[in-house]
Amino acid sequence: MSADFLPPGVGSVVHYAEYDEMGAVVCRAALVTATPDTGGEFDLSSLVVFTEDGSRFLVGIPHGATPEHGAWHWPEWC
Repeated sequence: MSADFLPPGVGSVVHYAEYDEMGAVVCRAALVTATPDTGGEFDLSSLVVFTEDGSRFLVGIPHGATPEHGAWHWPEWC
């Protein structure tokens, strides 16, 4: 874990980045539902991601330094 990485806690509001229909990365609102201890690295999180069509649960999502597909990041980056 880098010195500038703030680990999320359960209930933290984050963004989950994924591709839209046009292939562009979009940020979705998400809540952290679990933060398992992975040997000192706390960047893998379980999320509930909110979309226009509802929500879905994802497990083992890594932290991304920038908005990148399949990773979560703190909201101020979008």
